[in-house]
Amino acid sequence: QDFPSFTGPLDALDTHALVLSAQRTVDRDPDHLLMHKDLADAHNGDRTVRNVVIEGADHDGILTDPQYAAETLRHLLAFLAGTAGREPESRPGPLTGTKPSGPTAESEENR
Repeated sequence: QDFPSFTGPLDALDTHALVLSAQRTVDRDPDHLLMHKDLADAHNGDRTVRNVVIEGADHDGILTDPQYAAETLRHLLAFLAGTAGREPESRPGPLTGTKPSGPTAESEENR
């Protein structure tokens, strides 16, 4: 379903959430900001949920403009650092038998 035809609350999600909004987008379309609030509200109360508006950014610029993309990345990194290791115990771990791509701390030590 598309956003305008959907009514009612979203299904509950048992995950952390970082909801990033571009200021110029939500200024132009207040329903967009309401949709972001609905997304954040769908996450369970014991989860970390952050809503961030990137001031001055538009829908594309939040990722394509170097200044706004850097700010977006700072929020993302802080969010990941603040939520790392705080998943429910019922969540599956990494796939067994897989190897990470790219250099790892261990591979760098063995150089």
